[in-house]
Amino acid sequence: MNYNFVLMGYGNDYYYQAFADILSLDNVFYIPDHVLKMKKNNNLLYRIHMGTINRYISMPYKHLWNKTYFDLPFNNNKPICFVMWGIWANLNLKIGLSDYLRKTYKGCKIVWFLQDLVKFEKDFYYNIPININDYKKLYDLIVSYDVNECKRYGFAYHPTVMSYSEIEEDDSIPKSDALFIARDKGRLQLAIDIYNKLTNAGLKCDFRILGVDKNKQVNCKGIKYLDTLIPYRETLRYIVQTKCIVELLQENAEGCTFRTWEALLYNKYLITNNQSLKTTKYYNKASMSIIKGADDIESWFINKLLIDDKVSYNIRSEISPVSFLFFLEKTLQQ
Repeated sequence: MNYNFVLMGYGNDYYYQAFADILSLDNVFYIPDHVLKMKKNNNLLYRIHMGTINRYISMPYKHLWNKTYFDLPFNNNKPICFVMWGIWANLNLKIGLSDYLRKTYKGCKIVWFLQDLVKFEKDFYYNIPININDYKKLYDLIVSYDVNECKRYGFAYHPTVMSYSEIEEDDSIPKSDALFIARDKGRLQLAIDIYNKLTNAGLKCDFRILGVDKNKQVNCKGIKYLDTLIPYRETLRYIVQTKCIVELLQENAEGCTFRTWEALLYNKYLITNNQSLKTTKYYNKASMSIIKGADDIESWFINKLLIDDKVSYNIRSEISPVSFLFFLEKTLQQ
């Protein structure tokens, strides 16, 4: 490949799993955001200089710390493509990270790979929605998984990525006919409607929802309200034990999420409100129920879950992060 790639993203296991196919490649290096947290914990000056004081007065010379984040292992002269998201991307404007990278690594490219909708991207210090126009000038390319946002903001489109990992069945994890694991983000009522539809048809549901206020929680046997996020490796164990994954997009979103990839990678049925899935090559009308509301789940689909009819896909290479690297190579050279 023409580039070395530096991925700068979240430090949780969700993304280590998503990018697992490429993390061992010689031309790929991952810098998790806990580098920032460790430096904050271990250096008093850094903690003061980069801390919450910046909510009241923007401390000068924050860019001087930039060089401490990078100890790159590449032993060739290929240009570097920096791909960032999460805290790195939201902090970029505050610390002049793009300017530093361009001056230090001549000929580099800088990409923002959005992992959420723009409205959920927050200013690092003020925790308020960002002005996307302030950030566009920082990057050679902004990539989003959401079709609507690509049209609205002029981003390049590429779906989220996922790497397959062999997961053994675990008897300590309950088997289910339908599984929903997600943050609320305005999806609670639809999740409850789907739960009622499926359980009334005799299916066993396992719904685990994070971030629901106590006064909004509806008590149902198969719905559990979480205070903390389930480790992603454990999420995969729940996926292996279910027949069907439920994917509910946030309002006005349009694009395949990890839930779609999990269904494809682990051969599961899929219930989703992602209407755009019908127009993609990943759509399989025999194993996917695309809905607007719970009443759209048809009897034929429920019957397949009741009789445990098996489904099989062959899609692993297409949603692997390897394909994302080739996409970047091609797009950046245009």
